Amino acid sequence: MAEIICARAGSGKKYKDCCLNKIIQVDFKNEKYSDCIDEEDARMFFKLRNFLFDYTNKKYNINCELKNVDDINNSQPEEVKQIREKLWSDKKIIKEYIKENPNNISKEIIQELENWNEKKINSRFVLYKYEEKYAVLLGKENIYYVKGLKDTIKNMIPENKVPIFVETVLLPFKGQIIYDSYIIQYNISFGKGIKETFDKEYKELIKQKKIKYQL
Repeated sequence: MAEIICARAGSGKKYKDCCLNKIIQVDFKNEKYSDCIDEEDARMFFKLRNFLFDYTNKKYNINCELKNVDDINNSQPEEVKQIREKLWSDKKIIKEYIKENPNNISKEIIQELENWNEKKINSRFVLYKYEEKYAVLLGKENIYYVKGLKDTIKNMIPENKVPIFVETVLLPFKGQIIYDSYIIQYNISFGKGIKETFDKEYKELIKQKKIKYQL
């Protein structure tokens, strides 16, 4: 079974199990974590994400129940699933958003969106381990050191569950690697042999210096 875990730009400490796919949604917490981006940057990320989701939804009439940015911000993951998939699968959407600039964002932020469009990695990874300042993901060719948003990834996927297969969209943001606030985790148990294979892959990528702190 796969679970979709979503970090939200809300407040408090709510954890929700919802719908048939057992989607878990995790709200903002009040603590500060060394393995997360700054709170101001996190809020900016969610603002941009919501702008893009709202633009995509209206342009392609995906979910008529979500009428504005506030609705997007308060939505459940299954409500925006198709919007998210459409946004990340079609590069022209962000290009058109930038051209129209309906939310009057600055040139600096436009550059961030252009980087998202060109450098994003939408893929399956192995969440291999946690370090003090990063979640470490193994890709096909690189190791990615990923920051959490407001809530640390470790609080969303406990350390005793790793290594684990996950699927997400990695994005460049302010010189670091973040994810698009959604992580699908695949609840597959690994035996000793598979874990040893991951260890070998990790060591080999380290040896080859296939290490990414930025995209």
